[in-house]
Parts: sequence; structure tokens; C-alpha cells
Amino acid sequence: KLCTCVGQIVVCQGNLNFAINFVKDLILNSANDSTSKIITHIKKMNLLLSLEISHSLLTSIPSNAFLNNKHLISLNLSNNLIATIFQQSFNSLTSLTFLNLCNNNLQALPALSFQYLKSLRYLCLCNNLIKTLFRKSFFQLSALEFLDLSRNQIQSIVNDIFDDLFELKELNIKVNDLYIK
Repeated sequence: KLCTCVGQIVVCQGNLNFAINFVKDLILNSANDSTSKIITHIKKMNLLLSLEISHSLLTSIPSNAFLNNKHLISLNLSNNLIATIFQQSFNSLTSLTFLNLCNNNLQALPALSFQYLKSLRYLCLCNNLIKTLFRKSFFQLSALEFLDLSRNQIQSIVNDIFDDLFELKELNIKVNDLYIK
């Protein structure tokens, strides 16, 4: 059995060789398919509200990866091998409120990586290899309330990096290599 239904949630393990365009909540754990194959199937699911792809060996999030998933509210990409995200990786996810990228291999957050996530409230980037935060890494995340950057290798933070985070209530930067000037 590759997939089982729990209420209205489809839980899949193993190969992803299907395309279901009516699924609203999808959990893919330990998927063996390549990043491009998984993303190709996900693009066909234009009613998705919640998506979890964890423990699946994803290495990057390509540009336009979620182009047809405009209704997505929650995206969990934790526990993969993601080393790269691009400016256009999340470009159509204007309804997204929750993004978990913990336990990956991210080393840097390019400027404008999250600029299209106007509704994002929770961003978890803990347990990565992040050393560099660029000046506009969190640009236009005006709804963000929770930001977890703990357990990275951040050495310094520029003065105005959090200036666009008007609603920020909690910032976790524990266990980093911060140097206070």
C-alpha cells in the first residue's frame, strides 16, 4: 500500500506515481522519487491547502515549484537535504501562513527568497547550516510573527535585516556562532 486515507488526508510512502487534483492535504514521507518528479505531481494538485514533504531527500526547491498551488496555507519541507532555494521558489504562495524548512542543508538565505509570502506568519529555519543572512533575506514578510533561526552557524546579523518584520513576536537565534560587536 503506497497511500492510505485518514479522513480527508492522504498519507503516502514510497514512490509517487499518481496525480490527484482534488487532494487538499498531502503528506509525503520518505518519498524516493526525485525532486523534479515530486514537484511535477504537486503542481497538478491545485486545491492543496496543506503539504508535507519530509524525510524525502529533496535537495533544492526549484523556481516556480508551487506555481499552481495558490491555495496552500501550510508547507512542511523539514528533514530533507535542501541546500538551495531560489528567489522564485515560493513565488505564487501568497496564502501561505506556515513554512518549515528545519533540518536541511541551507547555507544561505538569498535576498528576496521569501518576498512573495505576504501572509506568512511562521517561518522555521532551525538546524540548517546557515552562515549568511543577506540584507533582504526577510524582505516584505510584514505578517511574520515567529522566526526560528536557531541551531545554525550564523556569525553576524546586519542592523536592519528585521526592519520589515512589523508583526514579529518571537525570534529564536539560540545556538549560533554570533559575534556581538
